[in-house]
Amino acid sequence: CLGTSVRSCLQCDRTIRYMHEDFLSSVKGITVQDQMDLKGIIEHAYTTYQDTSMQLRGVIDPTTLYQVQTEYQSEFRRHWQEHRTDPIQWDMIKIVEKGRRILRKHLERFVAEGLCPNKCGLLFQSVMNCSTCQYGLFTCLSARPTRHCGVYQLEGEEGGQVVLDCFLSWHSLIVGQADYHYFWKPEARN
Repeated sequence: CLGTSVRSCLQCDRTIRYMHEDFLSSVKGITVQDQMDLKGIIEHAYTTYQDTSMQLRGVIDPTTLYQVQTEYQSEFRRHWQEHRTDPIQWDMIKIVEKGRRILRKHLERFVAEGLCPNKCGLLFQSVMNCSTCQYGLFTCLSARPTRHCGVYQLEGEEGGQVVLDCFLSWHSLIVGQADYHYFWKPEARN
């Protein structure tokens, strides 16, 4: 069950939260009001990150979260190293909005390509719930819900070995052990 809360996937990353806090405590030449304004802008950004996440299934895998975190962190640092002429509040609005666009871009790709990649059967995928910031299993039921996902012919010599390809694109996304069944009869041609 995926509930709701005030946290979003980008906010779930402690590195991002600490980066924002460190920035607020270290920025020079601003008033207390400026600091309060910046904190309010960041808090509002977390709400927009939450909305963006929930529009796109509300879950994220660890790899995608890492990609979002590193890209946003890099952009945030680069943004504040550039010469600024706008008020600091406007600059903060621009960079946290860029963070939302980064989050959306990666979530769109994850939902299209990485979430529930199974073409057959049932898959339990480890993801972070963007509302609770907790990892859990996301149940992926394919369009063909059967447990029997087809027959793949392998040829091998008696007493020889067969190597199964565990490096398929979806294989690293599953949780637990993959269960392979091999059937052989001495008279059968397998």
